[in-house]
Order: sequence, then structure tokens, then C-alpha cells
Amino acid sequence: MKYINNININLIWQTLRLLANRIDGQTYTRKMIAPLNIHYENIGSEPINPKHSYIMVCNHRSTYDIPLCHYTLFSNGLPYIFGIAKNKFLLPTIMRKMTSKDGKTILEAGSDNLAAWTFDHLSKGGNMLIYPESTRNRTTEPLLPFKAGVDVFVRKSKHDLLLCYIDHSEAIIADGRTDITIKYKAFTPEDRRHIKIEPLYRELFSKELES
Repeated sequence: MKYINNININLIWQTLRLLANRIDGQTYTRKMIAPLNIHYENIGSEPINPKHSYIMVCNHRSTYDIPLCHYTLFSNGLPYIFGIAKNKFLLPTIMRKMTSKDGKTILEAGSDNLAAWTFDHLSKGGNMLIYPESTRNRTTEPLLPFKAGVDVFVRKSKHDLLLCYIDHSEAIIADGRTDITIKYKAFTPEDRRHIKIEPLYRELFSKELES
């Protein structure tokens, strides 16, 4: 009976509505995060710029991570729908459509070359979410090793980087937790030119990873 709570009932109901095409992705995210109290903390000096495109690199421990990441950018005025990459080669499951804040379609994929489409997606104002561990972390380790493709992708891109840490999102489903903290730091292309993503990420969020 542990998992029977309002949070999980809402998760199941909204997911079924999304799969049945009863609601769009924007509404899904709003409904998913509605029961949550989200606290944002910018640990850097660079604010999220709604005129920029971001490669967002985030830890992944819960089904809620995707809507939480969506909302982090959307609430800062960036386009709502963006690509997702979450396997060791990256770029396998990119959403085929990007929608602006008012619901208007900005870009639809017309190519089977997902890597090329992703860079086109970014150049037209889209954003890219990467789960560097490759999939959801269900282990007792706070963070799994990053896949090598993360650095390759970031090096090839000329867009801003947003490192993001969601604190214990697995507790939303497991315990019905509603208070969630999201910490982030933005980097311009010049700032991150020679950095390795995993060591930087572990250093930035070292306290959170130890808790």
C-alpha cells in the first residue's frame, strides 16, 4: 500500500491521458508537477537566458525527472518540448516535434539522421536534455559513471550548457514527497570549452551526492 497515494494516482492518470492523446505534452507536465513544491537554486552567476538554446545535463532517478526538466526551462521562458537522449550512444529517442510556449509548432523532424536533426533543433531555438548515466539510476549509488558520448556531443555543439541536479526525485513516487529542490549552473560555450562534464558535475554537486 506504500505506493498508493495522490501523487502516484495523478502520475498514472495523466500518463494514461497522454498515451491516449487526450492531453498534449505541455498540459501533461503542468498536471504532473502541480502537486509538487519546486525550489530552484542557481549556484552560478549566469542566469538562464530565454534567448539561448541549452544542452541540459541532469541526473535521472525518477519518472518525474522529465517533466521537472521540461518545467525548469519552460518556466524560464524557453520552448517547452525538447529532445531527449538517454542511452550510451545518445540521440536515440529524440522527440520529433518542438512546441513554443503558446503551443505553436516550431520544428518537426524531417530527417532520419537524428544527430543532424538535433543540431538543427538546437540552432532553431530548441533545447536538448541528456541523461549522462544513460538511463534511470535504480542503484544505491548517488550517480553512475557518465557515458563518453556526453563530452563528444557537448564539444560538437556551440550552445550553452546547463548542469542540473534534482534532489532525490525517486522519493516522489516511493514516499509521496512533494518538496523538490533543483540546483543548476549555466555555462556559455566559452566557459565550457575545455572542461570534462563528469568531473565538473561531481564537483559542482558534491554535497548533494554525499547526502
